[in-house]
Amino acid sequence: MKVHAFCLVALLLMPAASAVEVHVSVREPAGIARAKEPCTGGIPFKPGDVKDVSDLALVGADGNAVPAQFTVLNKHADGSARWVLVGFLCSVPARGVAKYTLKTGVKNPAPKTPLKVTEDANRATFDTGVLTFSVNKGGQAEYELFGKTKVGDKAVTDGGGATLRNCELEEKTVGEGRRARKVTTLKADGKTFTCSAGPPRRLKWEYKGPVRATLRIDGDYGGVGGPKLSYTARITAWAGCGAVRVEYSLRNSNPAGGVDAFIKRAAITLNLAVDAKPQGSGADWAAGADGDVGLLVQNRHTGGIYRGPGTYLRSLFGCGTSRGWPGLYGQKVEGKTAFVEIVSKGPKLTGRGAEKGALGFTQDGVFVLADRAHKDSEIWLDFYKGTRDAAANAARAKALRSKLMLFAPGEWYSETEGLGIGRFGTLADEKATYKKWGWRDTGKFKPPSLPHMPDAFVFSESIHDVSEDDCVEGYLLQFLRTGDRGFYDWAEAWAGFYRCHAIYRDDWGPRWGVKAPAGKRVNKGLAFHWYGPHMYNWPDTRMHRCHHYGRGIFDLYHITGNVDMLEAGLDLAEQVGPDVARGTPGGKFSFGRAWGRALLTVISAWQATGDPKWKKTADNAVACVLKAKNWDPGLQIYMQGLGIKNSYFARAWTKGHFDIKSNPRWSKIFRPIPPRLDTYLTDNGVTCRYHRGAIIAKKGKQEWEVTYLTQVFELSACHMALERYARLTGNKELVKRLIEVTEGVARHYWSDKCHFMIGSPWFGWPDKGKVLDPADWSASHDKCPADGGGVHSGYAARYTADMFARCYSFTKDPKWLELAKRSWSRGSKRLYQRKSQCAADDEVGPFAYIRGAHNNTMTECSVRMFYEAPRAR
Repeated sequence: MKVHAFCLVALLLMPAASAVEVHVSVREPAGIARAKEPCTGGIPFKPGDVKDVSDLALVGADGNAVPAQFTVLNKHADGSARWVLVGFLCSVPARGVAKYTLKTGVKNPAPKTPLKVTEDANRATFDTGVLTFSVNKGGQAEYELFGKTKVGDKAVTDGGGATLRNCELEEKTVGEGRRARKVTTLKADGKTFTCSAGPPRRLKWEYKGPVRATLRIDGDYGGVGGPKLSYTARITAWAGCGAVRVEYSLRNSNPAGGVDAFIKRAAITLNLAVDAKPQGSGADWAAGADGDVGLLVQNRHTGGIYRGPGTYLRSLFGCGTSRGWPGLYGQKVEGKTAFVEIVSKGPKLTGRGAEKGALGFTQDGVFVLADRAHKDSEIWLDFYKGTRDAAANAARAKALRSKLMLFAPGEWYSETEGLGIGRFGTLADEKATYKKWGWRDTGKFKPPSLPHMPDAFVFSESIHDVSEDDCVEGYLLQFLRTGDRGFYDWAEAWAGFYRCHAIYRDDWGPRWGVKAPAGKRVNKGLAFHWYGPHMYNWPDTRMHRCHHYGRGIFDLYHITGNVDMLEAGLDLAEQVGPDVARGTPGGKFSFGRAWGRALLTVISAWQATGDPKWKKTADNAVACVLKAKNWDPGLQIYMQGLGIKNSYFARAWTKGHFDIKSNPRWSKIFRPIPPRLDTYLTDNGVTCRYHRGAIIAKKGKQEWEVTYLTQVFELSACHMALERYARLTGNKELVKRLIEVTEGVARHYWSDKCHFMIGSPWFGWPDKGKVLDPADWSASHDKCPADGGGVHSGYAARYTADMFARCYSFTKDPKWLELAKRSWSRGSKRLYQRKSQCAADDEVGPFAYIRGAHNNTMTECSVRMFYEAPRAR
């Protein structure tokens, strides 16, 4: 073949593709040395960094590449990997750190003994090099969830399955009057039905490679009577490893179902091929062996309203076993049987309100799995040769409970904009920000810290009151900001609560390969409302249109590779998507938390899947913003009309000056107004009335509409969602509108008298064209600004810090960072409702924090500012 000289010269002059290097590490959290144990972690990359994972390798501190498995979780627009899941076997000393580097251009070595998976018509067989086991595909007379297992040549198990006992139900009416509703409850003399897990409807390899394989099995419970329950089991094995993980999800989301499921007991049982003698047990584990081979089972509840061992509650909520709630489920390895309970009988409740049940149980201790909800467990089956004493098995169970994970430094996740929130500041960035501002660190306030909490578990929570932010996203961000494993543990705990119970699951949807009915099946179990009904400790525990959370599970999917996180996020997006899809561009538009949170969820779904339907939904939402008829360019606000459903105005600022005839209902909700305002309205003849969904103020012959501006924290959610869309799409028109909106916030939400943000401004009362500043009328606000005096809300001021920081990221105008600084100083140091600041303006106050409790929010405030401020010039 003839090659022209100029072609050779051109090739020689072309710059070689630069190698990508990302420093990553594994921290051992449990105080137990690990030797070649499973480790995974999702790592984000910038566009163009990794075009093919076959060019990627994991290099240890000694310079040698470690056999690893790389899976692309999703891609950038240019086709390069956006997130890559890394799986390998890791050795790390107790409390130690194992350092690695992800590199391109280095050969990834194969494992010495690769994981082998073979299939035939009846079963899939795993060979890890340490053990072999099979998974039944169905077709036999009696289905076995987990088949024959051998360690070397010796059989340890020989089949087994899953069963549950549920109860006969009847329909009753709960509540009175307008709150009355029909619910399904236990029949007093009802029967108990025993159901077995039936053959799979579907088997799917979620991961399959030389290091790790995960087989997903979906099926239904058979038997006569009771609700139509389903199950999903994900069975994972690793090369050279004797431990197998079973992630088991008991699902009350079958399309043929439609009632809350009352379950007395559910368990997975293995038939042992040996006669096992006990070798120790604990609250969540048990082990047994015959002298040649042994089995340890470790059982951890990971999601859904359910009460596990006492340690699940003691750490955060202060109500462990001392409150009379012992660990409920059991496990055993003895004789010819090994079993783990995934639902156990709860204690019988007594006392006031006991008939309503608590913590997911009825008064009689029967677990109630809500319609379109899951109950998840993580079960480890650790097979070993010889014997282990009880202490060794306890240590092994502790290690299995504290999995090893691979992470990059927090700043890498920020710089790559891998998370749904985009860029954020780490704890080091936060400290650098304070130093740049000249704030003195008095030592009074310490940076946030949280130790490893492997039993972190959210057993029940009021979605309405937990916070105005997403706890999964918040805890994950705080982990990446600080590196403290406890924050990650709570991110996973909240993700379990959201994906299993709070989000209505649609397991029969398009992901099953079955066409879903229009709108999916509605929830047919006990209805949920704000603060009610008070049954089974369920009031307000499920998703609401405005108080919905859980979009952070998209991020956790990318970090863990847990496919159920992704599917739960898509279920959430499908439910809230209509909130941003139904708007009509060119009509009236108003910011609100429901709209902002829904758009953030839709954008996260689009980023995670690349599905154009989510992009189309987001496009419609943005068009509604840009083409809204009620946008006032001069005032730089959306003139949001006030309807009868929002009565804040009548409650607080109009008594004695409102025309009751225009709306008699408001006569019951008036409250006294500040005397100064009363006098001003009387002296100037200012009154108001309700007219066709709006409040009309009148002064003499002049009339104008009073507008209730969006609350700051609601505006913050919308601002963050629109910024993400603008940054992902490069929409310049939206960037311009965002800057204008933020100018309006600085103009209309800031009190010049008290130097605080007004949380819920009224525009046009008592004067046309002005915002009602409570400091002008209330005596409690007289002593201003921050050195003491009136009660002010740092809650509102805190949220605007990131709005201003986002505007700086677009404009590089330093005025925005100055506004961010002022907002954060007032917001962080006044906290929620206090009469004085806890630190001076030139001192470091409380650090950004997430506690998962109301008014300790972080995710929609501060984290963007701490990224921009250290980099500002």
